[in-house]
Amino acid sequence: MFGKKVFDLSRLVEDKGETLISATTSFSGSIKSDGLITVHGRVEGDIETAGALLVGKQGQIQANINAQNVAVAGAVVGNIFASERLEIASTGKVLGDISTSCLVIEEGGFFHGHSTMTDPQASRLQPAAAQDAV
Repeated sequence: MFGKKVFDLSRLVEDKGETLISATTSFSGSIKSDGLITVHGRVEGDIETAGALLVGKQGQIQANINAQNVAVAGAVVGNIFASERLEIASTGKVLGDISTSCLVIEEGGFFHGHSTMTDPQASRLQPAAAQDAV
């Protein structure tokens, strides 16, 4: 009874900057992070991360997304901006406009919307070009 560990608190010592929305969880609102966000549940609102967003097979997102990398194995309804890479797995569905520099859609993956390919070099070169113009 006493002395028996119910929770392993050693896992709470270090914050790795990861966010997990489990399959039994739903969230409504805005999520902003600098790290990895993994969604196996349901999210409505806006998602912004400087890292990656992973949408599991059970994940359902109704939101606008702004991330460095996005991988979709579940369903996303909303616009996606992935500064580096967007992957739609064979089980993934995306309904909305997308903008990325690298797009991968596996056979069986579904996408309905408009796509814009961005040049990752252009965003790095633009500030320097703007400085030359001054």
